Amino acid sequence: MCGLTGFILKNDRNSQFVEQIISSMTKTLTHRGPDDYGIWVDKYNKVALGHTRLSIQDISKNGFQPMHSSSSRYSIIYNGEIYNHLEIRKTLEEISSYEISWNGHSDTETLLMAIQTWGLKKTLCKLNGMFAFALFDNYEKKLFLARDSFGEKPLYYGVSGEDFIFGSELKALKEFDNFQNKVCKLALCEYLTYGYIPAPMCIYENIFKLKPGHFIEVDISSNNFLFSEPEKYWGITDLIPKNDDNFFKNDKDAIESLDSVLKSAITNQMISDVPVGAFLSGGVDSSSIVALMQEDRMDRVKTFTIGFDERGYDESKYAKQIANHLNTDHNEFIVTANQAQSIIPDLPMIFDEPFSDSSQIPTFFISQVAREKVTVSLSGDAGDEIFGGY
Repeated sequence: MCGLTGFILKNDRNSQFVEQIISSMTKTLTHRGPDDYGIWVDKYNKVALGHTRLSIQDISKNGFQPMHSSSSRYSIIYNGEIYNHLEIRKTLEEISSYEISWNGHSDTETLLMAIQTWGLKKTLCKLNGMFAFALFDNYEKKLFLARDSFGEKPLYYGVSGEDFIFGSELKALKEFDNFQNKVCKLALCEYLTYGYIPAPMCIYENIFKLKPGHFIEVDISSNNFLFSEPEKYWGITDLIPKNDDNFFKNDKDAIESLDSVLKSAITNQMISDVPVGAFLSGGVDSSSIVALMQEDRMDRVKTFTIGFDERGYDESKYAKQIANHLNTDHNEFIVTANQAQSIIPDLPMIFDEPFSDSSQIPTFFISQVAREKVTVSLSGDAGDEIFGGY
């Protein structure tokens, strides 16, 4: 997890003042990226980019951001992980008319080179991963914002006064100079209806969430900040078979295909230069993931679960049974009522927007516990959405 933020100014400001603003915005995201910090200001185009880094692939300085392309055309700040970036890198080397000189082995550098070679939209269609990024094209004077297919990584954008702002979290946007956007009453109604604020709406007026599988373009060449309607580059309906011939003929074929797909996805997501673990609740989704992680591994996967003092709410015994069966390195943390209550005042700062999911408290604690031993953790989130529940 990394943090990104930035802005495009309508009018000229003192360069020192601009650096102070982007620095202040970026520092609010230190919790997302404690390993590194960087800002970049293009005073001629009045563009500023800020980034905080959690180092996962290529933990050296070669992965530092903001990162600039070898042609100097593009500058990028990026949050996420491209699972197939080594395949993309190999393809780029094969089709290039010259020998590519890589500075390191980060997926950020691969992403930049792919965009430089194929352009943005074609590159987006080739990516397998979770990401949100901001890309500035110095030649065409355009800023692009893009988000992964399922929206795993957050990205907010909009206007404050006459200026364009964006970031991984709203707390960064609120640090922008003279941010006074009011609470959006329609978004508040949506929250009271659904328990959360659905994209593209946001709790603040004139601020939006970029929808999954979309990107936007902000043209600054005319100084009018004409940002386009979000353009879709991927949708789940594109994958639905158009006729019965593409469906599995029997359960055995479907099960074998699912097993292969899950193994491939988990293997890709375990590519890391830092320790990887897993959240384990004992349910079907997280248990399946941990089983596949542990399969054919000599070392024991580190698993983490949260339990509760109240036996009626405690399901940690199921996670322990799975951990014992798979022989994982299991870590259990029991949350008391007082501990659960103590985190409630911090929830608005953690989530930025009103959010009513009761899982937010245990999610905070299990993340806190896991971070003591691993940097990356897989979970069973989205299993219900993909499989329609149990």
